[in-house]
Amino acid sequence: MKEQVVKSISKLSCFDIQDVQKDDLERVMVKVLPKRKLGYFCPLCEKTSNSHSRGNYRVLRHDWVHDGQTLLVKVPLYRQRCTTCNLTWTVKWEGIPERGQATEYYKRKVAEECILRSFGEVARDLNLPSSTVGNWFNAYQEVHTGSKSPNLVNI
Repeated sequence: MKEQVVKSISKLSCFDIQDVQKDDLERVMVKVLPKRKLGYFCPLCEKTSNSHSRGNYRVLRHDWVHDGQTLLVKVPLYRQRCTTCNLTWTVKWEGIPERGQATEYYKRKVAEECILRSFGEVARDLNLPSSTVGNWFNAYQEVHTGSKSPNLVNI
């Protein structure tokens, strides 16, 4: 299982694994840290910035392991403040959405599952609302099917 965790986390190329543990519900949680240790530049004026806030994390669904358990990833929330224009912002990570509870990789994998199975089946297996599964499928369908509008949708 450890190999599967490492392989799955490798999809998040800008992070290194810091710790792997289980949460209260026996789900695997992987704490990651960014590989990049350099300073971050202001998105407005592109000048240097200072660390404004560290220590907070977001917990996102990232994958599911062979026995059906969800693999969670604990991603740091870095807040920065520009030294020139005083703009405060959150550092964006590749593959991590600004909002939501799942990584892009997880959403694509769920959409992939919907090609052969119904939204309801996938939603039950992953303990997700079927409307969420349908929305993710519609958002990523052209990646899997090659077309923008589906001819047939499994419900």
